[in-house]
Amino acid sequence: TVMVGSRSDGLIRSGDLILSVDGDPVTNFDVLDRRVAGKKEVEVTILRDTREQTLSVPTTGLSCIGTSRVVIFAGMTLQAPHPEVAFTGYLPDQLKAGAP
Repeated sequence: TVMVGSRSDGLIRSGDLILSVDGDPVTNFDVLDRRVAGKKEVEVTILRDTREQTLSVPTTGLSCIGTSRVVIFAGMTLQAPHPEVAFTGYLPDQLKAGAP
C-alpha cells in the first residue's frame, strides 16, 4: 500500500505489478514486506503498461500501536479502527456493538 502524501506517493500506481525488490523476485505481499523491512529506499521493478520499469522507492515505516490484525484483500488494507478513532465516536453503530 502506498500512503497518500508519503515520499513514495505517485511512484507506484494502481495497476502496477511488482516484479522484484532490489533484484529479488516478489511473489506475494509477505515476500514484499520482508524485502523492504528496515530499508529507507529500495529498487522496485514493476510491470506498467506492458513494459518493465525500475524505480527508486523510499519506504515509510508504519506504527502498529493499537492494531492487532490487518487483512489485505484486492488492494485494500482492512483493519479494525484505531482505539483513538473509536474513542471519538465516529463509528457506525454496527462496529460499536462489535457486529460484523
